[in-house]
Amino acid sequence: MEERIEKQHSICLTEVFNSRDELQMNENECAYYKDEFAEIKKAMVKELLPVRGNFGTFCPHLQFVTLDALRPEDWPNNIAQNSIYLYFEIDLKSKTFEVAQCGHIWLSKHDQDKSYLAMCSMKKAHQHLGGKWLRKSKYKDANDLTAKVKKFYDSVMENVTKATGGYPYKKMLIDIY
Repeated sequence: MEERIEKQHSICLTEVFNSRDELQMNENECAYYKDEFAEIKKAMVKELLPVRGNFGTFCPHLQFVTLDALRPEDWPNNIAQNSIYLYFEIDLKSKTFEVAQCGHIWLSKHDQDKSYLAMCSMKKAHQHLGGKWLRKSKYKDANDLTAKVKKFYDSVMENVTKATGGYPYKKMLIDIY
């Protein structure tokens, strides 16, 4: 019985030490991920993408950037989440990225009367006009990621512009429902 308890205790201690090693590794890798994230933001700014995002240290290999179609002074109620945006999740460890969130557009009066909704997502508007939504994708480096994000962003914004008539993308001019 005592042997079993000692064995369980040593397993628990091993798990604790392994998690400490992982923490140490994360602290050592944090600088690497921070540099990689800075390189990605620099590449996006170079391509004139309207990017927002800060390096987060909670999970250093998982970072988020927002591409915003509206200028900050045009955000409804001065709230960034009310804007027209694409929010990308970038996994620096596995070199993958995907769209985590997107903004919403007011529906036409006809669609509001027809459905119980007041708004639809950019995703729905984009797909309604024949666009394909981005799935989780791999990238090689910051320039490759920027090229893929830019291509998708331009495609979505082209359809959003068609659906709303242009900046500031306030209301759908087409019926979705």
